Amino acid sequence: MLSTKYKLPASKSFFAGLFILVNALAMPIANAAVRSYKKTDDGVTFLLDKGLMKIKVCNTDIIEVKYTMLDAFDKRQSLVVNNQWAVKTAFAVTQNDNAVFITTDTLKLSM
Repeated sequence: MLSTKYKLPASKSFFAGLFILVNALAMPIANAAVRSYKKTDDGVTFLLDKGLMKIKVCNTDIIEVKYTMLDAFDKRQSLVVNNQWAVKTAFAVTQNDNAVFITTDTLKLSM
């Protein structure tokens, strides 16, 4: 059973929700078109008109997405992802006129 001693008063909950809403509305919308892409042994790197994006296939149902507005990714190791995914997962990359597709046994991603 959930204890009621940790609940915020209604006024604090309202202001917390309002704060989150205002911040969400103030965030800029990021749109970036794919200029080119390159398949690597563990995923696909996309050159965008506004930066780079790396889709790493970690497992048949797990991907890691990195994005930067810079010309290169930071060389430092991630503090968020600490699994190196030593076993490579099979995936295929295909494209049509509108999109690039990354497919595993479980997922189909469309860029």
